[in-house]
Amino acid sequence: MHFFHCIFIKFNAYENSNEIEDFFNLRTKSPNNSLIGFLTINSLRNKITDLRIVMERCLPDILVIEETKLSSEFKTESILIHSYQKPNRRDRNEFGGGLIQFTRKGVVCNRVSNFENPQIECICSEPMVCKKRWVVFSVYRPPEASNMELFFRKLSSSLNSALDKYDNVIILGDINIDTSLRIYIANFIL
Repeated sequence: MHFFHCIFIKFNAYENSNEIEDFFNLRTKSPNNSLIGFLTINSLRNKITDLRIVMERCLPDILVIEETKLSSEFKTESILIHSYQKPNRRDRNEFGGGLIQFTRKGVVCNRVSNFENPQIECICSEPMVCKKRWVVFSVYRPPEASNMELFFRKLSSSLNSALDKYDNVIILGDINIDTSLRIYIANFIL
């Protein structure tokens, strides 16, 4: 049996050393299992050195980072990581948002942009795990985004299309929902 280990951490290599240590321990204890991480970084631009250190130590198979705050003018070459393929990016601008997905070299994973809706921040990819195709939806919905209904409608439409093709789906991300609005949210999810 093959497992995905997913871990979510708020990134600051010095303040959150426990989460990074947990990430490292998962890789050490289960070297043959797939390890997927999701990271809130609040601007990748000045944290790439710390990120490289963490990734080379923990070796996640896939690491998705939100709030990269990169514009399309920012060169991908400046954020390459030695043991990783060229990352997939979904930039917004240098003031907010943005997603990037790093995939470790040797991991078969293709971007499936036909499931990405241009109205939401999303990267869709297809990793192979135990000879099975999965689809991974990495999403970010900014806290100031006012139209939650539109977000869920677009995400739901993309997911429905993917479910016609895939049996295995992972959704990860930060959708910034006020949980005090449970009834309101349930209407969108159902």
